[in-house]
Amino acid sequence: MEVGSPVPASKRQPYAEGSHVLVRYDPEDPRELVLYGHERAAWEYAMAGMGAVFLLLGASLLIG
Repeated sequence: MEVGSPVPASKRQPYAEGSHVLVRYDPEDPRELVLYGHERAAWEYAMAGMGAVFLLLGASLLIG
């Protein structure tokens, strides 16, 4: 099956046209693909942490 990449190529790991990559998918919805090793978990944790900081800041301003 040929599918467009859900993650753009980067300088660290460029993708050549026709190259093979490992993917993960949900068996219930195989159209949703994640490239193995490209989850960008650190970025997602940083954004969640920033959201928590802003939530606590807003709550402290509301209370204090």
